[in-house]
Amino acid sequence: MNNYSKYKKDYSFTPAKDNADQQIGVILIHGFGATTDSMLYIATQLSERGFHVELPTLSGHASEQDDLIDIKWENWIDDIQQAWLKIRKRVDKIYLVGLSMGGTLALNFSTKVPFISGIVLINHALYMNHLKYKIAPFLKNIIVYTKDFGSDNPSVLDTSVQVIKYDKIPLIAVEQLLNLCKDTEEKLFLIKSPVLIFKSIKDNVIPINVAETTFRKLKTTNKKLVSLYNSRHVATQDFDKELILEEMTKFFLIN
Repeated sequence: MNNYSKYKKDYSFTPAKDNADQQIGVILIHGFGATTDSMLYIATQLSERGFHVELPTLSGHASEQDDLIDIKWENWIDDIQQAWLKIRKRVDKIYLVGLSMGGTLALNFSTKVPFISGIVLINHALYMNHLKYKIAPFLKNIIVYTKDFGSDNPSVLDTSVQVIKYDKIPLIAVEQLLNLCKDTEEKLFLIKSPVLIFKSIKDNVIPINVAETTFRKLKTTNKKLVSLYNSRHVATQDFDKELILEEMTKFFLIN
């Protein structure tokens, strides 16, 4: 069994340049089975642009696949809570940015705490069409692991990039992801913060209509959907990462 512990890193960035007008904090949240490596470029670039950044490793990640077996989705919410408590001490505004399942967690967490100034979703999960997801609750006690979702195709178009993620996922952990998605979809109507949604047209993991469904169900009037044409699922490490950074930065500064 592969060990990913060398990627188990929490990052905390202070602004590389002074932003005297206001102190803005950003919590970046990686995806299911992934590591903070998938968001590290975004984190460092946001710091260069004058933002405070927290990038935590979610429980059960960046170690061994077995560590996901006893994790509940609420543990991931607790991880974000810790990052929120840490960053709120030094900023005036807090934004949540999530990739894949990280986006789902961002939506869910925003309903639990005050003072979330905005949410950015990048190829986020809300429901899954893949057969593996649908059968996970029924097979979790028979089959322990399944091949990582989307692993049949690279998660990026950029062939120079290596995406670090578990190559196998415990089915019992997949059930937790599904439970998180269900709980989050039921709470979308509670979200009043501005929301910026990025969706890769070539996403090889999450159905493209997830972004459209989320956009429609959100009750906030301040929402925007941006299509990405030069990336797959892990768009934060792909050819669209600069576009994401530009749009995200504008979003933080005007909301």
